[in-house]
Amino acid sequence: MKKRFRTIAAVGLAVAMLSGNCVAAWVGLTDVSAAGTEIESVSLAIENGKIKEELCAKDIAIETYDDIKEYSKAVHKIGNENWKYAPASYNKEEEKPFISNCVVMRVNTDAALTVDAAHMVAVIQNTKTNSFYIQYDSEEAAEEAVKVLNAMDGVKYVSQDAYGMTGLDGPTQTPNKIPFDDVSENDWFYEAVEALYDENIILGPYPNTFAPYDYIVRAQFAVILYRMEKEPEFETEKAFSDVEADSWYGKSVLWAAENGVVTGYENGLYGTVDNITREQIAVMLYRYAKHKGYDVSGTADYSTFKDVDDIQVFAKDGLNWAVANGIIKGKDLDGDKAAESLEPQGSASRAETAVMIQRFTEKYLK
Repeated sequence: MKKRFRTIAAVGLAVAMLSGNCVAAWVGLTDVSAAGTEIESVSLAIENGKIKEELCAKDIAIETYDDIKEYSKAVHKIGNENWKYAPASYNKEEEKPFISNCVVMRVNTDAALTVDAAHMVAVIQNTKTNSFYIQYDSEEAAEEAVKVLNAMDGVKYVSQDAYGMTGLDGPTQTPNKIPFDDVSENDWFYEAVEALYDENIILGPYPNTFAPYDYIVRAQFAVILYRMEKEPEFETEKAFSDVEADSWYGKSVLWAAENGVVTGYENGLYGTVDNITREQIAVMLYRYAKHKGYDVSGTADYSTFKDVDDIQVFAKDGLNWAVANGIIKGKDLDGDKAAESLEPQGSASRAETAVMIQRFTEKYLK
């Protein structure tokens, strides 16, 4: 549940320093620079692991959540909009999401500290885990914040991680456990996420976020397959008009194309940012299995699924194999506990994808 949202800004010249505290008239959605206000001390106060109401900060969006899924969505939203604070050399159309100006922090439940907030843009807190995701207005400001915060009493862990590739490997992480705040041991996809994270096959988009209900795009799925293959070097003349070889997904897509795992669209595009469908995953895994020389025998009876007519011709063999080998299973979309749906045209979430990949690895790689 979202507990509080405030965009805080000082107005007029009603700012004074009294006994070390910041006293001001506050109003939401006000541009500080337009008001001509100067604030001598800009800080974020945390006591008992929580943000104090007496916050001395300008133009900072603050959101606190006690629900992990909502916290994850808020963090993901920052990632989608964060290109605004990237250096001029950053190309948002070709590069990974820019989040190297963000800092993830965890504090003790009894922590009492004051953080310099002069360059903060937004603060998101998960009150269940005392986790903070802090957005700064530059990469340099985030780097300096990590140095300062690491030296503070009460801070359990703090890190600046550009692409969330290392996760929370500091003192708050339990050995052999995944670092994601939005995945619990009770989740139906937990074992898959844990296994694939340990194998470095599927990681989180952010340091402590897996985003299980976000959709996977076709570029990301190619990266997953390439990691499964241990990222070999290769030569190819394959090309797609929407794939740059030196992009974060370029090698993965071109390797997959070179080995017949992906083919792209008839218009010459690979569709890098298109959500991948369940039937497309089945086809790509089927082709990957054949590329590896695995046994792809076995057939399934489609008639038990009520949306069998939605399967496209190109996907029939792959989906047949995937169903026969238990890699893709039906869904009870209507809750009638009777006829299930394959949902072949449905976009696959990160959680669904993790489970499918785990089933594949258990069948062929164990």
